[in-house]
Amino acid sequence: MLARLMSDLTARSLPNHGVLELLIPYVEGHKSFHSISNLLERLVTNKTKLSSTTFLESYTDLLLEEISTESEITRLGYNLASFNRLLNAQLALGVADVHTKARFEAIRSHRLFCHILARANDASVVPLAYRNLTANIPKEVQADLVHQFAFQYATDRTRSIQQNWRSIRYLYFYLRIHDMAIRPLFTRTVVSVCITRPLAEKRFVAQKKAVWVCRLVAEVEGEAAARHVEQYFWAWRGDLILQARRELVRLGVYDLARVTTMERLKLLTVVPKRTPECEEDVDTHGHGLAEDRC
Repeated sequence: MLARLMSDLTARSLPNHGVLELLIPYVEGHKSFHSISNLLERLVTNKTKLSSTTFLESYTDLLLEEISTESEITRLGYNLASFNRLLNAQLALGVADVHTKARFEAIRSHRLFCHILARANDASVVPLAYRNLTANIPKEVQADLVHQFAFQYATDRTRSIQQNWRSIRYLYFYLRIHDMAIRPLFTRTVVSVCITRPLAEKRFVAQKKAVWVCRLVAEVEGEAAARHVEQYFWAWRGDLILQARRELVRLGVYDLARVTTMERLKLLTVVPKRTPECEEDVDTHGHGLAEDRC
């Protein structure tokens, strides 16, 4: 409705920026600028031009200051995503420029890495040499630390599989957002967390997750390595399903054998073994899966 009103004002050669000047203080009172992002995106879709951009430019500067000092991580993540939408809409409207975008990217990168460091310290996965490290380090060092954190999470058995997976997934998104190279150490920790450890603990691994893992391995280590992981996954998961089926039949039940349910009920008494030639998924030197992935 507001976007249509502003479009109608533009069509009648009347100033339309007053709508934003009235709306923004109201939205600010509710501590959210999601509605502003929606409105600007509608203006872009309708190809509506603003009669004045001064107020919106000032508002953008205030938001950048708020994001740079936000301490609550959940709200920070929401604000970063919303502001990115708002900024993209402003760029399309000709309000913001590349310098504003670069400033936002710098703030986002700094805050995200601060969060990574804080969570890594909480989980005690930061190497002793980096315990007093700040986020003001070169990107190359950040990439090295992200890979090291991923490896440490993968080898931490005091945390649940889901906890480690969430941490590593956050690190993965950080690498992708900043176009950092993903190295074999990272993909091998992903294989360990997503495939090896769950199956070793008699947990079902969905095909969708395995496909994603294999694609990542293929991208980083090549098609041959990905095929090894794929074969390794199907063989081990097949053994697990077969064992669950046998246990179910032994109990006199002829129904679908759901691995997760049977493990929760402690009905899987035998853990399927990998073939003898398989090595440990993560070696003691941190090089990840052995070359022979089975």
